[in-house]
Amino acid sequence: MPSIKLEVFPSTPKEIEGCSGLYSYASTAVEKQEYIFATKTEEFAIIRIKGKNISLKMVKTTEPARGIYKEVYEGNGYTAILTTKEVKKTGDEGALYVGTLEIRHGATKLVVKVHGESGC
Repeated sequence: MPSIKLEVFPSTPKEIEGCSGLYSYASTAVEKQEYIFATKTEEFAIIRIKGKNISLKMVKTTEPARGIYKEVYEGNGYTAILTTKEVKKTGDEGALYVGTLEIRHGATKLVVKVHGESGC
């Protein structure tokens, strides 16, 4: 069965400006800007697989429980489900988050823990 392997972006995708969310496998990777999932708040997300950036359009955002946020993105045969919880404010409009990122492509599924920062 084929597997999905998310790659670290060589640099923050240029499409990600302004209000955004940037996520990594670990909090130390966030500090080093080693991102595997990038979002433009309320619009789209980008993942990198096999050396190519793949754009996903936001299709749904919910708050299934107080302080828990779930965002669903789809595109190019992929579905990404980001579920996060705020752990620390980082200013007026920013915060650090922890959660999970689920990527589906056909019958293949990858679920990883993520750490990230989001804000404007």
